[in-house]
Amino acid sequence: MKTFSKLAAVLAIISILFLPVAGCGGRNVTGIDIIKEEQIEASIKIFLLLSIICGIIILFLKNYIPIAFLAIGGIVTLFISYFIAHDKLDRIELKVGAFIAIISYAANAVIGFVTKDEQKFLKRHSPSPSNFQQSAQRDSITEIENLSELRKKGILTEDEFNKKKTDLLKNI
Repeated sequence: MKTFSKLAAVLAIISILFLPVAGCGGRNVTGIDIIKEEQIEASIKIFLLLSIICGIIILFLKNYIPIAFLAIGGIVTLFISYFIAHDKLDRIELKVGAFIAIISYAANAVIGFVTKDEQKFLKRHSPSPSNFQQSAQRDSITEIENLSELRKKGILTEDEFNKKKTDLLKNI
């Protein structure tokens, strides 16, 4: 799953930078065009760069929850950039690069939260090694107690009891 997260982040970054992310008046622009263009407002560039930075940071993270939150941050900052631009230019629209980035970030967010829930579930419902060991010790002690009763009733000899007890104590 972590490999998928990394690939989705790379896809988001590449989509924002190199594919058309917005269009206005028949002209499509990539993230690189937006960053280079001097006439575009700085706040639009800042939020676009923040979206790209979210993707870059995801590449270096190992825990799913921070990946999920950064993916949401990537979506939010991309939309903020769009809404600022939309306020300035009436006919601006999102293009394929923006949609691919949004889908990539959304996939990372979903995977991050779902994977974390699976980890919690497995942690809660899987026997830990210490619980398993304690259970085995209790089972061995109960078995020794049962063998002792059989010895007292004369069903097992002292040697048979000692041999079985030694075997059970080795397992603890």
